[in-house]
Amino acid sequence: MEMKKKLRHSLTMAHRRMFIFFFLAAQVALFSKPLEVQIETPYAILMDARTGKVLFDKKGNESVYPGSTTKIATALYLLKFAGDKLDEMVVCSEDALRVVSEEVKGEKGTLLPPHILELDGTTYNLKRKERISLRELLYSAMIASANDSTNVIAEFLCGDIQVFVNKLNEMIKDLGCKNTHFCNPHGLFHSDHKTTAYDMAVIAREALKYPLFREIVRMPSYNRSKLNGNHLIRPDSKNFYHWAQGIKTGYTKKAKYNIVALASNGERELIAALHKSPSSSQRFEDAVLLFETAFSEPMQERLLFPKAEALYDKEIPKANRALVATLEDDLYLKFYPSEEEDVVAKLSWNELKLPIEEGDCVAQMTIVTKADQRVLMTQNLVALNRVGLKFQYVLLEIIRACFIPIILPIFLILASAILALLLRAKPVKS
Repeated sequence: MEMKKKLRHSLTMAHRRMFIFFFLAAQVALFSKPLEVQIETPYAILMDARTGKVLFDKKGNESVYPGSTTKIATALYLLKFAGDKLDEMVVCSEDALRVVSEEVKGEKGTLLPPHILELDGTTYNLKRKERISLRELLYSAMIASANDSTNVIAEFLCGDIQVFVNKLNEMIKDLGCKNTHFCNPHGLFHSDHKTTAYDMAVIAREALKYPLFREIVRMPSYNRSKLNGNHLIRPDSKNFYHWAQGIKTGYTKKAKYNIVALASNGERELIAALHKSPSSSQRFEDAVLLFETAFSEPMQERLLFPKAEALYDKEIPKANRALVATLEDDLYLKFYPSEEEDVVAKLSWNELKLPIEEGDCVAQMTIVTKADQRVLMTQNLVALNRVGLKFQYVLLEIIRACFIPIILPIFLILASAILALLLRAKPVKS
């Protein structure tokens, strides 16, 4: 086959060890196909939990009130910065448990601290000066959606609830959540307490890095007869979903019905964030519809580089010929249609030492996403030809190999004998 029909790249190797990376001229442009699904919830995101890729977006970057899904961020902060203190005992303060009616809160507005509780809000029925473990506070916040528990957590971690909220916002910004600002640790309404469906999915994805978080959010109930508001994980609910892995629901009158949900079918793990659903049941139905639509996508594959057309040669110092390498096999990329991305192929040569035999592994081809350089797959390149030293270097190697172990000792012996003879022949003065 004529070489001009092959894909070839010539590279030079320095005398020191080095790995050469470059972008192939044939960058592969792929185009994801967003999921085609209609849901009633006005704000929603469906994200791949492993990659962060967005599969579905319905006004996912527009501001919404998060309600109790805020507690995901509070739990993340606790696990991130105090995960080793879960068995410490905490004393509930009067300020953390202070409560007013919704009417009073509405009348006084900004005169009241944003973390103050409401009479009709969900609580763990904590009492002033009650001693309770940080672990139980975390569980009750995420399972029972206890607003009082989050206030006690915040005060314990930072000494002051508003100081905690400031640090919570700093953590969220560090995650790249540009459109989120929290005013309290629980999610009760405040006009400046806002987020987006996308940001909540990002926060949940980060929290999923902690095994304990995963364990907690899939529990259907907890102590003090508190049931999880996430009906997707409750077998007694008509909205039970067999692939659901939990996380958190939320509700206030202005936020309406929200949910950040996780589901896995064993092959894909997905996060759905839905906000301002018109009813409690609708948020669950829409979440399941998003999950089922994604899970029904068939895995596809695309041929990126045929083995027969992917040849690479490399000039090596002192070599008697150029090294020619090829992929071990045709390089296919597997993907789901809603997650297909533009990719770039990177070639990295190993440290090459002569001789190189046919079939030796000499390089790796790595396929990465163009946007964030995430590695999708790697395949070895093997030598198609034997590469040895040029004749003059072979000769030098033979001379070097013979001189040191054979000729040099003989030379030293002869030199020693001659020196001895000279010393004996030297006349002795009387």
